[in-house]
Amino acid sequence: MQTDSKEFFEFKKKLRFLQSIRGEGTELISVLIPPGANVADVANRLREEASQAMNIKSKQTRKNVQSALESIMGAIKGVPKPPENGVAIYCGSINGKIEQYMLVPPEPVPLSIYRCDSAFFTKPFEEMIEHKETFGLFVLDKREAIVATLHGKKVDILRKLTSGIPGKHHVGGQCIASDSLIQLGDGAVCQIGKAPLGRVCSVSQSTYQTTMAECAKVFKRKSDSAYLIRTKYPSARIVATPEHWFFSLDGRGLGLKSAGELAKGDTIMAVKRINFEGKRIPLGLKILPTPELTEEGRKHLATQRVEKRLLQREVAKKLGIAQATLSKVELGIGKIGFEKINKLLEIYGIDKGLFHERYVRNAKTFKMPEYLDEEFAQLLGYTIGDGCVEEHRIRLYDERKEVLDEYKRIALTLGLVGVIRHNPRKNYYQLTICCKELAGIIRDKFGEALLPSALAEVPVSAMRSPNSIVAAFARGLFDAEGYVQSRSGRIGITTTSKKLMEQLRMMLLRLGIVTSFREKISPPNWKVKSASLQYSLEINDEDSLNNFIKFVGFTSREKFGKIRRRGEEASRIDQIPMSGSHVLRLARQVGLNTRSFRTGNNFFRNERSMGRKVFKRVILREFENWQRVLEKTDPQKSAECKEIVLFLRQVLDSDLIPSYVVEKQKIEPDGILFCDLNVPRQESYVANGFMLHNSAMRFQRLHEIAVHEFFKRIGDACNGVFSDKKIKAIIAGGSGPTKYDFINGEYLQTEVKNKIRGTVDTGYTDETGIKELVEHADEVIEKMEITKERDLVNRFLKEVVTSGLACYGEEETRKALELRKADILLLSEELAMRKLLLKCNNCGKIVESVVKEIDSDYRCHCGGKQSVESDTELMEELTQLAESSGASIEIISTETAEGKQFLQGFGGIGALLRYR
Repeated sequence: MQTDSKEFFEFKKKLRFLQSIRGEGTELISVLIPPGANVADVANRLREEASQAMNIKSKQTRKNVQSALESIMGAIKGVPKPPENGVAIYCGSINGKIEQYMLVPPEPVPLSIYRCDSAFFTKPFEEMIEHKETFGLFVLDKREAIVATLHGKKVDILRKLTSGIPGKHHVGGQCIASDSLIQLGDGAVCQIGKAPLGRVCSVSQSTYQTTMAECAKVFKRKSDSAYLIRTKYPSARIVATPEHWFFSLDGRGLGLKSAGELAKGDTIMAVKRINFEGKRIPLGLKILPTPELTEEGRKHLATQRVEKRLLQREVAKKLGIAQATLSKVELGIGKIGFEKINKLLEIYGIDKGLFHERYVRNAKTFKMPEYLDEEFAQLLGYTIGDGCVEEHRIRLYDERKEVLDEYKRIALTLGLVGVIRHNPRKNYYQLTICCKELAGIIRDKFGEALLPSALAEVPVSAMRSPNSIVAAFARGLFDAEGYVQSRSGRIGITTTSKKLMEQLRMMLLRLGIVTSFREKISPPNWKVKSASLQYSLEINDEDSLNNFIKFVGFTSREKFGKIRRRGEEASRIDQIPMSGSHVLRLARQVGLNTRSFRTGNNFFRNERSMGRKVFKRVILREFENWQRVLEKTDPQKSAECKEIVLFLRQVLDSDLIPSYVVEKQKIEPDGILFCDLNVPRQESYVANGFMLHNSAMRFQRLHEIAVHEFFKRIGDACNGVFSDKKIKAIIAGGSGPTKYDFINGEYLQTEVKNKIRGTVDTGYTDETGIKELVEHADEVIEKMEITKERDLVNRFLKEVVTSGLACYGEEETRKALELRKADILLLSEELAMRKLLLKCNNCGKIVESVVKEIDSDYRCHCGGKQSVESDTELMEELTQLAESSGASIEIISTETAEGKQFLQGFGGIGALLRYR
């Protein structure tokens, strides 16, 4: 980024404004004066043009042109010489008024010109805001290639080439959508597209138990086609490319089917349990004692007011509080902050030091646990579900007082007092826990609780914690948003956050609770004024319900009672993960047939599945009985039957369940990124609750002639684009050694090959690969603005995430500048905020307001109309404040992804600090 970023931005902004102006006729005058020009000659030229203007037929145009010329001649009168880089003067009638603008460019004005037209002549300066250096870029593999140029911050893609043959480095090509969720080895549930290398949840193909296995590599790519696959029992969904392999049931046992081969009615493997026990997460908090006014101090203050003969309302007015509040403080039934108490001491003329020494003590009323424990996790879960965190307190809401009584008790264990109030109009209760420290801890340590409801997430620390804490967190969420259906006894929970529900679904599997994931359109109600997309989890099968009762449960006795009244029902979820034909084949190996079993003909014909309990009672028990018979009659067959019995027990005790495909819909990927994992030992992993095969099969080697022909096409494209002298250097990208095979071959002209300054390994060879090339080629383009701006914004984002040396927002940034804490002020070039000074015509009160657009009707709180006393661009005011405080200023463009994120996510205002 240029050191004169502010000046460059001001020039660019002014130039864009001048380009936007249009006149009603040829009455906009542009005068360009290069450096060293004779100003007297320019004035003579303008006088000649003024005399020629007398011949203009239109009276209005003639008048405007003459007025504009007079204005310009007045501006240059008495000026001996132009500025160092020259000057451009623009003048004309704009909205019926003669306006004049001067533009001093960062580079010398290239020519002397006078022009009268319907638009200002700005073409010579447009090139000045473009960067001079242009780099060539290309990424390639044996499937595709892109040739592009990088000019300043702008990337122009010039050629896209495809070979029509698969690239060797894409292992299998089997991938699922990058937003699919997996569980990492530390318990965190994250999107597969963001998964780091390390341990992930997998399924052992020898024991069929979930376990943690090492992930050796993460593959990422795009695809031209994909399928959305929906299942039932349990209800779930996943998006996969046609080549991705799913574990399924067939007559031979556990087989594989690709997404392209799957059809409605097929069975694919899901998991009913994730075997994982997390670790206790230290919070690393140190709660400092807070000052507390003693009873004697309170009485002393009340006595002093009486002795000073001051009325309560007078003192309250000076403190800026209500008289009732001061009255409660003096009666001992209310509190005020110590900043108010110190001000009260000033009013009464009491020495602060002596008063604090005698009447103030330090008290540690707030007791935060050393580790994230069950009760705090439950409070956190409820807060995310149906609570809000304010600056000095948190609030929880519920229709049942008994529920909030439980959370009031939890607050009491932290040394905090909660107050429950009833709202009779809307018939709900509100629990308020006033504690600035607690609110601050939730903001700093559990920022997920502050996200809007549609973006809510499970805190990472809760996911990594032991299962007892996971259960407590889930209980808090279910207390807030959970329900039990009266007729079916089905347990459910609904929110507007898809990610929250998907994370919770994976977490509940650690407790042996299988849930069905659904999405629906919720109609408007008294809480929500418009229809919204909602996501829900439902618990249907008996084992999951029992585990929910055992580990999670509800605080509400009414909800809990509905669960217990549900009774036992046949489960369609906890089915044996084995086809009936496979079982029948094993039975016939040892001399059994369909008549040997009391029931199960439909199961043996693969017409239906069988529940685990029935399988154990009907199938496994018959195998065991038959084994005992064979021990006496045929020891060799008995040994074979014993192995089958051990295998069936293993399947019975497995963590797998069959899930049934109810829909396979072909979708357009539209830029969706697809990912896959390489888990060499287990060759499987769990995503969205499904057991998936990892990328183990490789594409066949490409024919060398086809590769050679494709490389020739790429070389011709590069030679045609990069032979231009404007291309100062070339950066090559791609994955694996393919790019070196191309560069070292005889495909590029010597002149073009000599321009290659560096190579970068990229995971993609499409537009994303070009972006990777720009991001990772710092050693080549380190002086270019795009890289420096990215580094600056990323530094800002890192400091914000870690609560480090950064702040954002107009109020926080202004405060940092005023205190001289700000080192670098960051402003988006698209920041379009204005600061108004408004005065009420009724009460005379003057207030400040920051707005995007100026309204014609501002109203005071008293009802009076406000008039605009002053109008200042917020960017201009903040830059002046930065200059006066010694902070440097950087203008962030919106031409990069980081610049757009800075504007959209942080309002376009932020600062890097010297100290906190």
